[in-house]
Order: sequence, then structure tokens, then C-alpha cells
Amino acid sequence: MVSGSFTGLIPAQAVQVNFMGAFFHSICLPQDCATDLKALLTQWVEAKGFRLVANRPMIEIDDKTQRGAFIYWNKDWTILLYSEFGEFQRLGYELAKLKRPYLYLWQHDSDLWGYQIEDNRKTIAAFNSSPAYFGRVEDTGLPTNGDPELLCQTFELQGQEHVIRKLQRKKSMFMERVCEEFASTIGAKPAASCYEYVEESYLESESVQRVGFDMEHLFFVSDHSQREMEGFDIHSKAVREFKQSERHDRSTDVPPELRARMEHMQRQFRVMSFFFRMLTWPFRIFGWFVASIMRLWTWFVFKRSSNQQDVVALLASGGSPAFHLEGRQLINDRRRCRVTLSESVEPGPGWGRAVLAFKVHGVDVTCVAVRRDQIERYLTIRSPDRGKHTTVLEDENFMAGAMKAKAVVLKTEDEKPPKKGPAIRYVGVLIVQSPDLLYEFLYSTVEPVPEAVRKTIRDIVSSFEVF
Repeated sequence: MVSGSFTGLIPAQAVQVNFMGAFFHSICLPQDCATDLKALLTQWVEAKGFRLVANRPMIEIDDKTQRGAFIYWNKDWTILLYSEFGEFQRLGYELAKLKRPYLYLWQHDSDLWGYQIEDNRKTIAAFNSSPAYFGRVEDTGLPTNGDPELLCQTFELQGQEHVIRKLQRKKSMFMERVCEEFASTIGAKPAASCYEYVEESYLESESVQRVGFDMEHLFFVSDHSQREMEGFDIHSKAVREFKQSERHDRSTDVPPELRARMEHMQRQFRVMSFFFRMLTWPFRIFGWFVASIMRLWTWFVFKRSSNQQDVVALLASGGSPAFHLEGRQLINDRRRCRVTLSESVEPGPGWGRAVLAFKVHGVDVTCVAVRRDQIERYLTIRSPDRGKHTTVLEDENFMAGAMKAKAVVLKTEDEKPPKKGPAIRYVGVLIVQSPDLLYEFLYSTVEPVPEAVRKTIRDIVSSFEVF
């Protein structure tokens, strides 16, 4: 991953596109060298201004102030999933100090995958399943695109050459299946992933272990991340209402001649748009047909892939919430927080990133942990979405025990009634400021929430505590 030209790695364009499909990137070192890897990684990250801490992260990694790594190992492999993609090149340079070759496994946007073998800071083999994906074939300076024989010789995988060569030729609409099969073939199944995917499961539950592997998570923070809430006061924040009168009609500033010309162009554009829509109908019909085929294919892939079957089961069941009810207390042991529910209130169907969830007379309330900058943007800027007007119905401060909190109710209204869905929605947000994080309790309804229900929700949020 580090020799001069970085030959076999994903081209720079891969980092600049919008993330849509699955992305993998991991480093596999032969044999059990987890202790040496941890020591080297800790020394390298600490030299960058971070320090290793024992506490687990409560929210996803902040790439400006935090770093993380998952290390999986057994007697055959040591696998590293590192949080910061932009530092992989320099990290590869440091790994050469371990005096052993390593395999870099990657996948881009579910469209292509590949690997790269590094030995003594030189690329000795590289494979790319679609070399011309970005418009031109990268000159790797290597004799072949992939070298199963050298791969098996380097990592003592004799007998797997034919299987690997077959996988290199294999085509699939979703290449993660091929990449996962490759990782399983070489005995390094945890490598078919990346830090972000494992982190998501890690934040939700403890189930990030892999059969046949030991695992350790390393969490590094800078001094700045420990001061994230310093100087922040939720009570000093206010939601700014965007009023229709604030909009300035710039058309009154346009000279009459230019305005007439613009109106004439708009009429021409409407006529052209009508004919263009007529011409595009065959393509729309064809697109509908292709989309239907894609949905069927996606269902087929989910049905056959064991990993994706787990996702389907999770979605079908509503997920396994990270909180539980003890008496009338709704507790999240992982996040170390709880609220006290009223007698008529029951836990909600929270899953995924939900910290807590409950239902009050048909109103679903979900709590998530958020960072300071997310809340600041949310509270201080309320300019509307295109064609949507927002009205602030409530903005009040209160206390959740010894912690400051704020309750906000917004009304959002579409200026033009939508073809589907309601034109008006009521959004309630209750924010609790803890010493380390902000907790956002959110609900959304089509009809106004009665005052008694809002009071019950606030009373529950007022009981929020961190332990």
C-alpha cells in the first residue's frame, strides 16, 4: 500500500465520489502478531497527537479528534480495520517495521474489489477486478493483474491458487459477495469489512466477535475531543423562525424589458419541457422495467447471502433494541443512561442507533446521541427547505435533573400540497446536555400533539440521567 506510486490501490477518484454501495478496506498480516501490531499502532497514533483511552466510544468516531481500530487475530492472521481511510498510505509505511509482508484488501462501491501485497515497502502483486472502472487502466508496473501463485506462496496458502484465480474472474452485480468469498478462502473472513461497518454494530451491541478470531478495539482521542462540551450551553441557544416576510422578491428589482424577456423564455421552456417529457416516456417505461428486475435481483442476493439474511431478519423483526425495562425504568446499560416511564407509557420499537425509545399515547419518541456541532446547526439555522415553511411553536428551557435541557416544537408546511404524504408535519425535539454528549429525543406527527401528551413526554425526558 505504500511503495512510491501506490500501484494496486484504489485510484484517487474512489475517495471523491458519493458513497452509495459497500466499501471495504482492511490490512491482513500473516500469523499472530496482534501484540506487536497494537504496540506499533499505538506509538504511531500517539505521535499524531492522540492518546489511547480505556473507555469505549459512545458515538461514531469523529475523524477530527478521534481514531479507532479493530484488531482480529488467530494463529494464521492478524487483521486490522482502521478508522481513517486517508491515513492508510502512511500506516502502510509504518507496518513495514514489523518485518513481514501484508495484504491490503479493498472494495469500492460494491462495483469492484481487489488486493495488494506489500513486502518491505514494495508492491509485489496487485489485483483490480475492473481496471478501467475510472476511465483508464492504471499502470501498476506489475507483469499481471493479480498473482494467485505469489499470494499463496507469500502467505502459505498452498492449494488455493485455483480457487483464487477463479474468484478473480468472477462477476457479480454486488462485488461484496466475491470479496467476502475471497476473504473466507484465505481464512481471513473479518477482512471483508471496514472500521465503519463494525463500529456501527459495536455501538449498538457487543456482537462484533468473529468465529475463530480474538478481537480488541482500540480507541484514541485528542485533548480537543475531551473538551467538546466546554463553553456550550443549550439554554443559550434559540431556534430562529423563518418568516415568509423575510423573503425578498428580487423580481421587483428587474427592469421591465428584462422581465418581459425572462417571461418569454419561461413560456418557451414550458413548451420544450412538455415535448421533452413526451420523448422521455419510453425511457421511463424501460427504467421501470429495469428497476423491477433490480429489485428482484436484490431480493435474490439477500436470500442467498448469509450475512445479508441477517440484515433482512433484523429489519423484519424491527431490530433488537439496546435498552430494556426494569420496573418503570427504561435502561440502556451500553450507553449508561435511563429514564423513568409513566404507567401508561411503554418502550418503543427502537433499534439501530436508538439510545432509548418509548411510546406515549400513539406518539413514538426516539432518543439518539448527537454531537455538539449537529445541534448547533439545527438550532441556530432554520432556513426552510425548498418550498417548505417552518414555524416555531415552542422553544422552552427546562432541567433534566441537574442537566440543562431544551424543548422545541416545529410546524413544517409545504407551500404546494404534495402528491403523496401530508402537507403539514409537527416535529418535537427535546435536547438534554450531558457532560460529554447531547441526547436528542425526537418525535414527528401529522396532527398537533395534545398538551397533556407533550407534558408526559417532557416529564419522562426530565427524568433522564446518566450513570
